[in-house]
Amino acid sequence: MSIAHNSLTGAHLGIRRTKDKVVSKLYWPGVDGDVTRYCRSCVVCQRTVKKGIVPRVLLQKVPLVDTPFKRVAMDIGYIARDQHIHQAAVDEGPSTSSTPVHQSPYPLPYAMRQNLHDELKEMEDLEIIRKSSSPYSSPVVVVKKKDGSNRVCIDYRRLNKLTTFDPQPMTPPAEIFQGMEKDQYFSKLDLSKGYWQIPVRKEDIPKTAFVAMDCHYEFLRMPFGMMNSGATLTRAVKKLLCGMDNVVDCY
Repeated sequence: MSIAHNSLTGAHLGIRRTKDKVVSKLYWPGVDGDVTRYCRSCVVCQRTVKKGIVPRVLLQKVPLVDTPFKRVAMDIGYIARDQHIHQAAVDEGPSTSSTPVHQSPYPLPYAMRQNLHDELKEMEDLEIIRKSSSPYSSPVVVVKKKDGSNRVCIDYRRLNKLTTFDPQPMTPPAEIFQGMEKDQYFSKLDLSKGYWQIPVRKEDIPKTAFVAMDCHYEFLRMPFGMMNSGATLTRAVKKLLCGMDNVVDCY
């Protein structure tokens, strides 16, 4: 299991892929449970998932990278409310109706309801969302991820039609690669739940409201699915990295 999960070819890819690698070579009764327990005890993996065993900690020394493409995970916290560098905004266009966007919740299979309830409870505990009494409401869509877990998404399409477009440019990949053509060593920083690092502007919080089953919530942190979320994150990271040497781009 160590070779299938921890090695350079294993790359800590999760329970399902680790199990596929193990059973392609070996099999024994209880292999599913053994692989699951092994992956959940991996400290590197637990630092990159939301239900990790490693709590938020202060910055610490990390091991030197001594092999190509080595993964080093660290939790550096998130932008505090009184120290944010940017805020997510939902600016509605001048020709918009003054009537708030309101939709009923989509039907949800009973098999997924408890899972969705747990996800929302965890997001509320993390202060990503809170209970809402907003006149706005967009429906929840549950999307199955590659690792088998569920991602809670909001269908903001009707709200997006009324939102003023943010023209923040994103550098084309071809231009990024041209800037690295003479470089030999690279480091990549990948934000975990990057959108949730940015607070929503106070007056726009009610516009992010969503409904699921018998629940009505609104986002305190920038949600997935809004038209300008990507542009807002790009602008915030560019501002954070401005003036630093040897930074190619953020995307």
